[in-house]
Amino acid sequence: MTHNLTSGSLKRQVHQLALPVIGGSLFHFAFEFIDMIWVGRLGKEALASISASQFVVWIFLATAGIPAIGLLAVLARRHGEGDLQQARSLASSGVGIGLLTGVFFLLVAALTLDPFVGLMGLQGEIHLHALNYARIILGIAPVFFVSFVGEKIFHASGDTATPFRVLSGAIALNIILDPLLIFGWLGFPRLGVEGAAVATVLSETLYMVVLLIIMARRGLYAPQLRALRFKLELLWKVVRIGVPQSLTGIIFSLVYMILTRILTDFGPEPIAALGIGHRVEYISWLLAMGYSTAAATIVGQNLGAGDIDRVKRGVRHALLAAVTLSGILAVVYFIGAEHCVRIFTGEAEVISTGSTYLRILAFSQVFMAVELVLDGAFSGAGNTLPLMTISVPLSVARVPLALLFVRYVTHDVSGVWWAITISTIVRGILMYFWWSLGRWQKVKI
Repeated sequence: MTHNLTSGSLKRQVHQLALPVIGGSLFHFAFEFIDMIWVGRLGKEALASISASQFVVWIFLATAGIPAIGLLAVLARRHGEGDLQQARSLASSGVGIGLLTGVFFLLVAALTLDPFVGLMGLQGEIHLHALNYARIILGIAPVFFVSFVGEKIFHASGDTATPFRVLSGAIALNIILDPLLIFGWLGFPRLGVEGAAVATVLSETLYMVVLLIIMARRGLYAPQLRALRFKLELLWKVVRIGVPQSLTGIIFSLVYMILTRILTDFGPEPIAALGIGHRVEYISWLLAMGYSTAAATIVGQNLGAGDIDRVKRGVRHALLAAVTLSGILAVVYFIGAEHCVRIFTGEAEVISTGSTYLRILAFSQVFMAVELVLDGAFSGAGNTLPLMTISVPLSVARVPLALLFVRYVTHDVSGVWWAITISTIVRGILMYFWWSLGRWQKVKI
């Protein structure tokens, strides 16, 4: 079942696509929000460990974008062209590619996880819990890969509502399991920080299974093993489109691991503050990502239909909505920084450091929204090279910039916060400039 986005009200379609994605992300934020609150009750060391381990997990899960992002671009083109049979065949192969790549990166994670966590220079219990948390999450890497592919199959067909409904149920389960497994309530084992990871594993597995069942019933893919065999031509396309964006995510996570290493010299408080800041910023990130997904789907389908003007108008609508919402949240972050951080912790130093981070971060929120929406637009066009070309150098530049600011300008951890903010502003400006060149119109997939 395909939702045709090549005609009708663009403004309405942009919001119809974005709102379910935002809703699902809000549920996910609610889980992470509650997750951090529960873990925060175990102390600042536990909070620091789960904050640090997230960056390691992101490195490996960013690779899930290789099959998923590329598949969305290819499938959206086929839906826009009206070739539904080909779309169904490619979706089946995409699930197979997602499963195989997930197994591959599971093996890579098993061999390299210890040295990756060691890069952050964590000590004692913080290091142990961060390592265990990452091991549990990455132990189901194929599940994440397949569920991410499943999401994009729905998105490419113009349906963002179904993944939202399924994700809502999975996250509800996660929220229920979190305190039971962290604190051992109602006879469950008391697992501490690791309990949060086990709850995530169980809910993510449920999410994948239900997505696959619904896709099969609606005829979006063929569940037979024969149909799941990947096509070399499709493999090349999804790799060509997905690798630049996934590499961008990997570098992003590596940079944050190095920044975490810089923060360890100042104790666990800045690491905890960084983790809290990311959770709070996630609200503006998820709003922008909703419109990024809308842009990707509209660009893909309308390029398939050959309507360039409709592509440009759709992206403008997505940009305006994302920038407006991010601007409002930037004001909230700046004015209510302390209130935001106090939700997660009562530690005075963490509150002070986290509040400074949020106020500095507020200056970059609009630019982050521009970057994310145009990231989606480029992805929908099958042109992911601009994101890598712009994002990777500026992400890497955060490390020397942070060291420079900490040593010679701010003389405290706020130098790291300014390095993050300044690089984000520059990325947003450069992404807008590159989109305006219009070279994405010539990409064939």
